[in-house]
Amino acid sequence: MKQINSRINDMDTLKIYRLILEGSVEKFPRGFWKRPEAKQDAAILTRYLIENILMWSDEELKENLRFIVLKKYKLSGMVEKVFNYSIFNLVDNAYPGKFKPWELSKVENNYWNEETCREALKWLFEEKLKWGLEDIKENLTGEVFIENKLNGMFSKIFNGSPYEVVNFIYPNKIKPWELKQVPNNYWNDNTTKEAINWLLKEKVDFNNRKKISRKVFVENRLDGMIQKMFSGSVKRANVKIKLDTEI
Repeated sequence: MKQINSRINDMDTLKIYRLILEGSVEKFPRGFWKRPEAKQDAAILTRYLIENILMWSDEELKENLRFIVLKKYKLSGMVEKVFNYSIFNLVDNAYPGKFKPWELSKVENNYWNEETCREALKWLFEEKLKWGLEDIKENLTGEVFIENKLNGMFSKIFNGSPYEVVNFIYPNKIKPWELKQVPNNYWNDNTTKEAINWLLKEKVDFNNRKKISRKVFVENRLDGMIQKMFSGSVKRANVKIKLDTEI
């Protein structure tokens, strides 16, 4: 053991790591992770662990890499001393720019702020999904955030509201009722009046305002409003519209 330890500093990083894994050496030499080349060595060992020992795909890395895995494979000191316990910084050091922080199994504490939310949402809508505003209207639900590992941000920062997300990233571009999911308890007298005014000004020809068909309400995603505020009666909705426009 003493003979092996005396030669450690002359070995390359992978040789030392293999000796540690097989139990011939207890740990990396003192000060090993404070050397100028520590990040370079960390990248070598991270890739060796992922590609040669664990043989993980990119998706498996995203799903499974945690501190407990690094500890099991004798790299807890590396992530502590070189990356201050940041799993993402460790991964990004080994695979620069390949992964986003939110793609890993756990986002670091206090990660989400205005800047990181904006980055994540731009990435989601414009890079990954390649959605325009019409695609967002047609397809955006809470499930989209779960599927793309952004549910923590969605729940914590935007209170689980797709509309809050959309209005944050594209201010005043979409009305709440244009989305697939209207916020809970959204409809009241004020929001109903706003939606009807929008419908009359933006979507309905002046000559057709006297009687708006159910089809028009459905096409403009206002069937939920009809159900909640007018008990499903288009006739009652039209009476309301007539009274409001005559005032």
